[in-house]
Amino acid sequence: MIRRPPRSTQSRSSAASDVYKRQALNAYTELVDSGLYANSPLYDEALYRLGTLYFLLGSDADESINYYNEAIRRFDILVNKPESDYYYHSLYQRGWVKLNSGDETALQSAIIDFTKLIEAADSEEIKDPYLASDYKINSIDNIAYALVALDGIDFISPAKG
Repeated sequence: MIRRPPRSTQSRSSAASDVYKRQALNAYTELVDSGLYANSPLYDEALYRLGTLYFLLGSDADESINYYNEAIRRFDILVNKPESDYYYHSLYQRGWVKLNSGDETALQSAIIDFTKLIEAADSEEIKDPYLASDYKINSIDNIAYALVALDGIDFISPAKG
């Protein structure tokens, strides 16, 4: 039997989690935006983690779109660096953030990102076969979610996706 902690404990741990996320966000922002570490082998990882943090904070925020836009901006930098070890991770995460944004333009753009991942998996550009398979399966599912979000149950009008 799984026991849940009392509500008062949950809210405190949630608040503590937010504090830790904010501290991490500040540290990664300083690392990435200072320009001092742009040539570091860990720079791309820090940038990727920063984008991920913005998405996580946005998931719980009242004004999530501001966090999502910042996450997308960070992932865009890595998507524009195909040589980066974080290129495909960032392409997937950018698509995921756009899928969660929910507006029509973002959903259509998410479909493009997920399609690129499927193509990369099929052409074996993604060298790790397990990662390629995972990206492909999840991208197919996410494209389906985006299409449902775009068109819903409207089977009469031309498809938006």
